[in-house]
Amino acid sequence: MTATLYRTPHSPSTVTASTAAAGYAATNVLTTSIGRPWRSTTTGSSTLIVNLGSSKAVVGIAVNHINASSVTVHADNSATPTTSRGTLTSYADEQGRRKGLLAFSATVRYLMLTFSGTPTDAAAYWTAGSVYVFSASGALPRDPLMGSDQSVDYPQLTQRLPNGQTLRIDRGVSRMSVRLRFNGRITDDIAALARYARSGKVWLDMGLPTAQGCQWPLTHVDDGITRQWAGHNREPMTIPLLELA
Repeated sequence: MTATLYRTPHSPSTVTASTAAAGYAATNVLTTSIGRPWRSTTTGSSTLIVNLGSSKAVVGIAVNHINASSVTVHADNSATPTTSRGTLTSYADEQGRRKGLLAFSATVRYLMLTFSGTPTDAAAYWTAGSVYVFSASGALPRDPLMGSDQSVDYPQLTQRLPNGQTLRIDRGVSRMSVRLRFNGRITDDIAALARYARSGKVWLDMGLPTAQGCQWPLTHVDDGITRQWAGHNREPMTIPLLELA
C-alpha cells in the first residue's frame, strides 16, 4: 500500500454539459455536496467540460458519486479538448457510492469527461456528484497502519411507534468516516495530512489494489489531533477524517 494525497484543488470558472436535466445543472459538480448532482437527459454519449478559466498545472481529476464504471478524459487548451489523458475508472465503497481518480500531469484549461456505455445503476441518465481538479499530490510521509478503520455514517432520526415498529427518517446522504493510525518517526510530518484537510479539499487514495473504493474526498473537522511520545524515534498518531459529501 502506498497512500497518495491529492490537494490544492483548482476553482473552475464554470462547467458545461452536453445535456442537463432541470434542477441538475452541470455546475452542481463544483460543490462538494452530492445530494444535487449533475444529471444528463440521456444514456447516450454525454460530456462534462470543466473550464479552469486559464491554463493551469494539473496532476489529476477525481469524481465522487458517479454511475459510470469508467469515463474517458480529454484535456488541453481547446474549448473542446481532443488530447486523451486516459480513462478514469470508478470503484464502489461500502456505501455503494462509486468514485475514481485519474492521475496525469499537464498544463491545461479545459478537461472533458465523456460518459458512454450503460449506467451502473440502470438509471435513464448519467450522473456525477462532485468533480475535483487537483494541482498537487504526493505520498504520505508514512503509510497508515493496519488497524486504521472506516465507517459509514447515516444522518437519520429513528422514531419508535406505538405499534412497536421503528421508523427511520433519513436526513441526508451518508458519508464515510476514516480514522487513520500512524507510527511515524519524529521527523515525519504526519500532521500535514490534517492541516491540508482543514485548509481545503483533499482526495486520499489509500492505494489498495484489492479495495480500490478506499479513496475519498476528505476534510478534517475534529477539534484537535494527538501525537504520542511512545518510544525511541516513534510517535503514534491518529487522524480522523470525514468524507465531503
